[in-house]
Amino acid sequence: MSTGSASDIKYFHLVPSLAVETVGFAARAVANRQVPNTTIGPYVIQTLFLIIAPAFLAASIYTMLGRVAVGVGAEDLCPVRLRWLTKIFVTNHVVSFIIQMAGGGLMASDKASTATLGSHLVLAGLIIQIVIFGSFLVVTAIFQRKAAVQLNSHSSHAQKYIWAIYLSGALILIRSIVRVAEFIEGFHGFIITHEVFLYVFDALLMAAVLVTFNFIYPSEFSKKIKSAAIANRDAEVAQGGPERKSPETAARPA
Repeated sequence: MSTGSASDIKYFHLVPSLAVETVGFAARAVANRQVPNTTIGPYVIQTLFLIIAPAFLAASIYTMLGRVAVGVGAEDLCPVRLRWLTKIFVTNHVVSFIIQMAGGGLMASDKASTATLGSHLVLAGLIIQIVIFGSFLVVTAIFQRKAAVQLNSHSSHAQKYIWAIYLSGALILIRSIVRVAEFIEGFHGFIITHEVFLYVFDALLMAAVLVTFNFIYPSEFSKKIKSAAIANRDAEVAQGGPERKSPETAARPA
């Protein structure tokens, strides 16, 4: 893997989410070994880290739509101005992230009322996350409909990246919805007391998102755009089109 390549950038952005997930499941393993004398620390760590893991992928998902719009020359067809697109969604996602972090901290309290308040804050953060992702997928769908001609005619197969947004966003949405149901049920609910939900609706779904970003990623699209532009320029030159001269050549007398 060469330094500074698009592949390097791709894996660099996957590392934080993978690291947070790993710490979360490691804490769960520690909590499991403590049974029946479990402590609050590992529980809070696993709950908090597993909940916030998608936040590190969110920016990549939000960025992807902007890169596709620019790449196919359809910036004006995006329902949200591109200069504000990533800022709006990332800012709201950070708010959700902070709320969940605060809630996770309160859940470590020995007071039942404070721990319950922390659980409610985490729930609120998850609901905000669902609203954000849902809104972003709606924006993506509107853009896909308006820019259908540009997306379908582009040599870089831009539609593939739009569907990657749908797939990754849907997986994170499903995960968040299950988490919301878990916190609504409470500490003794059906979901939290059946470990299969954690592995199917958390580990498996996040693994699917990470695998998707290994094959389809914003930096890859940018690379394809540059390659297509070079190929088009070379094709014009090969067909006898005007070849651009350097300033030195243009200034040289005949």
